[in-house]
Amino acid sequence: MPRTFLIALLSLSCASQAAQSQATQVDLQLSSQLWPQPNAHTAQIGLSELPLGPGQFSASFSNRAATVGYRQSLNLPPLGALDSQTELARPWRGGLRLSSSASGSLGPVALQVRGEAFSAPLSAIHPLDQWQETPRDLRPQGWNLNMDGRYRLDRRRIIGVGLETGGQTNVTAVLELRPTPLQPSENDEETSSTPLNLSYRAGLRAGQSVFGVTAGLTLSNEQGLEWRTDALAGTQFGITSRLTLPPVGDTDFAFYLAYEPWRQTSAPLRYGAELSRPLGRGTVQITARGGQLHGGPVGGGFEVRYSLPLNADDGQP
Repeated sequence: MPRTFLIALLSLSCASQAAQSQATQVDLQLSSQLWPQPNAHTAQIGLSELPLGPGQFSASFSNRAATVGYRQSLNLPPLGALDSQTELARPWRGGLRLSSSASGSLGPVALQVRGEAFSAPLSAIHPLDQWQETPRDLRPQGWNLNMDGRYRLDRRRIIGVGLETGGQTNVTAVLELRPTPLQPSENDEETSSTPLNLSYRAGLRAGQSVFGVTAGLTLSNEQGLEWRTDALAGTQFGITSRLTLPPVGDTDFAFYLAYEPWRQTSAPLRYGAELSRPLGRGTVQITARGGQLHGGPVGGGFEVRYSLPLNADDGQP
């Protein structure tokens, strides 16, 4: 749809000129799948954080699809907060993808709900999204619903429950323990002022084609280091891990790896590396992703995204 894409670019250009006095952001994205389909390129331009009613509107157009979204946040002191977001994507080759999410907290209780209904595959919009850290539903049509709840017993103990349905139904139950931060050795002069925060998790996952115990840990400090790893052992094996490094100047680095062969509707192998840093008045993000689909070849590619606030003020004339 080259003609439609050009019209969309002109429309967004006009809209950006009209929205410069608003808290609006321009998002530019280029991505390329290098293998196994080296010609799967995507170019996208969009506007986000455009005030509309009580929330914020967003719109983007690419050579693959048009997407619109709406986001709203509510603060309800002293009860808590509520955030919701809905997105509708229309691939040029047909079909629709509707996704919605909501999260909120009330005292010691936190709840998150995410759902999708679609008649087009995820690859029709963003081919590289199939290897995101979070498992995505890769079926050409269907629906799914994910729910996660957490209850804080006290400062050191948290109970978590989860449900995934619509694709491969399964449930999880987890107990997380957060001991007192570990103090480094007094002989370690470089890190004596940086305590380590360590949390443990243990639980159970059961459902369609999966049953086993889970265990995990998170290690972090105030300098920005965080390492999170979770494993599953039972009728199937799985492991997920994410490492976020302390910032190097203005640059942030993160890496992730997920191997979950029990998943039937998502890529069982996913990995990636992420870089983010300021550039001019905006922020550039460079991401490399890869993985393997069920019974398919290994694939991968890269994505470059630049976000620019239209009303950014850097103090220069």
